[in-house]
Amino acid sequence: MVIFERFDVCGRMKNAGQMRPFLVAILLWVSFAGLCDVSAFAADRKQQVRVGKQGDVTFQVETRVGAFTLKPGRYFIRHRVAGDDHFIEFTEVTKGQGKNVGGFPVSPPVEVKCRLLPTERKVRGTIIIYANNEAGVRQIEMVLVSGENVAHGF
Repeated sequence: MVIFERFDVCGRMKNAGQMRPFLVAILLWVSFAGLCDVSAFAADRKQQVRVGKQGDVTFQVETRVGAFTLKPGRYFIRHRVAGDDHFIEFTEVTKGQGKNVGGFPVSPPVEVKCRLLPTERKVRGTIIIYANNEAGVRQIEMVLVSGENVAHGF
């Protein structure tokens, strides 16, 4: 078996046209693998939203927190401690009108138990950190409560 018979004296391939479908298949496979990797990265990218001074936040899309799903709408967020347990409470409210930034509860609050994660310093401003999971659903991963030196993870 002679390996070098496919090449001419200058090192160029003889019958290069026979290799073209193979090279095209490899290029397509590498491109597809790259696109899959980018979509996986986009699904794992973390984003954040700031909570207003009144403790209110608006979710434009359906959002999961723990085992609960929050409908799109405006929510008041409250941090509660009971013994050693910490909870984040989400209460859906109506939109305030005019100068009235408050709202009236629409449904019973959703209360989610959370685990404490240390932070490097005190948090300035309440922040919700979320990511889209593999199914494309927004999932809240943690809440940073203003003035505390821990994060509340789910």
